[in-house]
Amino acid sequence: MSFPDEAGWTGRTVLVTGGSSGIGAQIVRAMAAQGDRVWLTYHRGEERALALLQEVGGDGDRGHLALPLDQGNWAQVQELVSKLPGPVDIRCGGSVSQKPGSCMARSWTRPWGSESIRDC
Repeated sequence: MSFPDEAGWTGRTVLVTGGSSGIGAQIVRAMAAQGDRVWLTYHRGEERALALLQEVGGDGDRGHLALPLDQGNWAQVQELVSKLPGPVDIRCGGSVSQKPGSCMARSWTRPWGSESIRDC
């Protein structure tokens, strides 16, 4: 378990796919509140995603990001993985496209940028 430092940051980066609404947005709120850096993806909910970033302190220095992604498009998934600004410690699937064999499930089969990625 990571504990926040004096600035309130745990040092962990969490990627929440489908994070602009519903359970994904709740995951974003919870992870940001406990001091994690949160990168969330959205498909059609750019305005919701940007509003959520503002809500959780997206204008601060922790580095929260909203990234466009169509999880059904394998090329977009591969591009996102290759262009993330750093390592991911925890990946949370907030959308229904997380079924085994889906694009998102296939893209996380190997760690990148860190020793391991924990799914939540």
